[in-house]
Amino acid sequence: MRRSTAIILGCVVAFALVLHAQDRPRNPVRVPNGAPAPGAVSPGAGSGSVKIEPQIMHLRFTKAVTAPAAQGETQDIRAHLESPVFGTVGGSKVVVIPSDIDVNLDVTISPADPQRTNARLIMRVMSANVDPAEGRRRFSSADVFHNFVGWPKPGDVLIPAGATLSIPHFGGTGPAEVTATDPNMNRAEDSYPSHPILMSVRLPIALVDRAIDVTNAGSDKLFRAQLTADMEYMSGAAPLPVGAIKLTKGTEVYVRSYEQDPSAPLGHIASWSVDFVVVNGKRVPVRGVEVRQPFTPGSVAIAPNGRGRIPVVLWPVGQNRYFQIAENQEVSTNGTALWTYPTTTDVAPASAAPSTPSTSSAAPSAAAPPSASPAAPTDVQQRIEENRKRAQERIACQQQAIKDHQTDPAGLAQALAACNSPNRK
Repeated sequence: MRRSTAIILGCVVAFALVLHAQDRPRNPVRVPNGAPAPGAVSPGAGSGSVKIEPQIMHLRFTKAVTAPAAQGETQDIRAHLESPVFGTVGGSKVVVIPSDIDVNLDVTISPADPQRTNARLIMRVMSANVDPAEGRRRFSSADVFHNFVGWPKPGDVLIPAGATLSIPHFGGTGPAEVTATDPNMNRAEDSYPSHPILMSVRLPIALVDRAIDVTNAGSDKLFRAQLTADMEYMSGAAPLPVGAIKLTKGTEVYVRSYEQDPSAPLGHIASWSVDFVVVNGKRVPVRGVEVRQPFTPGSVAIAPNGRGRIPVVLWPVGQNRYFQIAENQEVSTNGTALWTYPTTTDVAPASAAPSTPSTSSAAPSAAAPPSASPAAPTDVQQRIEENRKRAQERIACQQQAIKDHQTDPAGLAQALAACNSPNRK
C-alpha cells in the first residue's frame, strides 16, 4: 500500500516540530504549590535546585486510548509511569518523579496537513499524581506524535490497552521536590518492556547488494542497506536521552524506492525513504523523511568495461547518503512496534555479484503487511494501482530492450523510446 502525498506534508511538519524541539530543548521543572523554598536536599526528601538530564519516561496504558468524537478535541488520559525521573543535586542522584504512579497526558487528534486530509495524534505528559494530598503536580514531557493516513473514526483504538510508550524528557535545571530512594532506583534500563527510536535521527547509509538505477527507481521495492557510521541525534546539538535506542554502524536498514506519479508531465522523480530498521534481528517499520531524485527512464551510460551501455545508476552500491527518521517508533523487546505504516514489504533481489558485502549479522525477518493504518480512499488507491501497473510494464519493457539490443546502441535508443511512449500498448 503506497503512502499518499499528504504523508510527505506530514513529514515536513515533522521537521518543523524537530526544529521547535531544538529551540526549546529543556522542560520546565517547577516547585509544587505549597512546597518549601529551594534549599539543600536531605538524604530523605526535600526541595532544591535539580539538574535533570535528558531521559525516557516509560509509560503503560492500562486502558485503551480511542479517537474522540470531535476533531481537535484534547483528551485527558491517565497512564502508569513505570520508571522514575532522575535528577542530580550536588553530584548525588535523586528522584524527581517517583515510579509506579499515574501521570496525566493531553492527547489530541488534529490535522497533519493544511488540507486536513490526514490526522496527527499528539501526546504530552502534563502532570504527575505523586501524592493524593498534593493533587496533580505539574510536570511536562516532550511531545510524541504519529501521523495517520486519513482520519481515525470516533471510537477507533489509537493505543491499545497494555501498550507501553516511551516519552522523552529533554532535561532542565530548576527547583523541584525530590526524594533519595525509589523501588526502581537501580533498575536496569534494558529491563523495561520497550524503547523508542527517536525522530530527528540522522542515518548515514549505503546500499549493500543492489544499486538503484533508472530501471528500478520506480519499482516500489525495498533495497537492503546498512549504516556506515553510528546514527546522529539532533545533529549533535543535544545528547541522546537515556533509554532511547542507538543505531550503530553496521545496522541493517531497508530503503524504499518508488515513483509517486509515473505519468507526471514535468518529469520522473523517484522517492527514497528508510522504511525498515533491523533491531535485534527484527525488521521494525519506521517513517522516514523522503529524498527525491529526478531521473530519465531509459537513459543509458557507457558500461565500466567500455563495452556496450548500461542503465544510468542513480545510487551506486557503497555510496554514502543521509536519511532521517520523521517520527518516534516504539519497539518492544520482542521486536514488535507500536506504529505501522502503509508501505511495501517486497525486497529487490540482490545483484549477481554484490560489490559491497554485508557486515550485519542479523538476518531480517519477514515483516507482516501493515494493517493498522486506515486505507486510502478508493479513487486514490485505484490511481495508485494504475500508476504502479504502468511503471511495472515500462520497467519490463526497458529491461527487455536492454537485453535485445546489447550491441546495437541505435536500436536500444529506439526501443527505450518506444517503452516510454504514452501511446505504448
